[in-house]
Amino acid sequence: DEERNFLWSEKLKNAGYSFEINTYDSGHKGSSLNNLLATGNLNDMDLIIGAMYPEHNKELAKFAQKHDIPLVIPFTNKDNELFRNPMTYFINAPQSYIIPEVSEQFVNKFPNANVVFVEDTIKSNKREFIAELTDKLDINGLSHTTIPMSSITTPETTLITLKELLKDDMENIIIPTSSDAQTLNNLLPSLVQAKYIDTLDIADYKLFGYPEWQIHAKDTKEQLYEVDTYFYTTFYSHYSMPEVSKFQNDYIRRYNCAIQNIYPKYGMLGYDTGYYMLLAISMYGKELPDNINEVGYTPIQTGFHFERTAGWGGLINKKIYFVHYTRYYSIEKIDFGE
Repeated sequence: DEERNFLWSEKLKNAGYSFEINTYDSGHKGSSLNNLLATGNLNDMDLIIGAMYPEHNKELAKFAQKHDIPLVIPFTNKDNELFRNPMTYFINAPQSYIIPEVSEQFVNKFPNANVVFVEDTIKSNKREFIAELTDKLDINGLSHTTIPMSSITTPETTLITLKELLKDDMENIIIPTSSDAQTLNNLLPSLVQAKYIDTLDIADYKLFGYPEWQIHAKDTKEQLYEVDTYFYTTFYSHYSMPEVSKFQNDYIRRYNCAIQNIYPKYGMLGYDTGYYMLLAISMYGKELPDNINEVGYTPIQTGFHFERTAGWGGLINKKIYFVHYTRYYSIEKIDFGE
């Protein structure tokens, strides 16, 4: 059946690739991997993916470096020592590595931006992003201002505030300083209703936000469409995308259960990581670091673009997307390429 969506092992096998895959139980997070590593079973591996717990990564990374084996770390890790290890490949990078990429792509996407930051003093949790983006806006000569949430929580006050701040000849973009659901729920109704109160005199505007909004979207998606919403993320999937729908159906047929509705979806994270890295190591072998971004692959959820850290350290996946809920009630996944 040509329409069947094979899991990555089957798809790679059908493409002519062959693997011997070994799995090991690393035990609970308080245990050590020394006994496993001492067996020598991992000494000649071409690739290691894991471990599940951050507590095990330090031992595993030292082992990988000693034996010159690429180590793929699927989950976010904040251990600076690991980032200095040249054999490590980080799939989910810490926000400190992602935020500069987002800010760079923001000014590229909106080169004529007029940004209005909405400060939620109670729930503000994106200060690092706001500071980085503000610096990038200043460097590029783009205007920005900050207003309190209180000035934009009713349609009437919102209308007065926006008429004063928005500019007809610029891309007006509203950005809250919090990704919290309550902040979004307080903001959206006023922004939507303000448009209906006065659609002629108020300048056009967009809303820009955060990866957490894909969780909140199930309750607010109609309003997200109406205010022309963007958010950045390192992972995204939607059932309307054909490759996602096929994967979900095949997963249910294979495992007789649905994928957990969490973000990111670990079933998809495992699929994308396994497919990409196994294909990469098969194609390039020891030349993997120099060619890691040359693998042609359409992801289900997580894309890949690796950059090496300073001082010949590990490789970090800095791939980002902007997801756009358009006023035409469609969803656009914007891939900037590399």
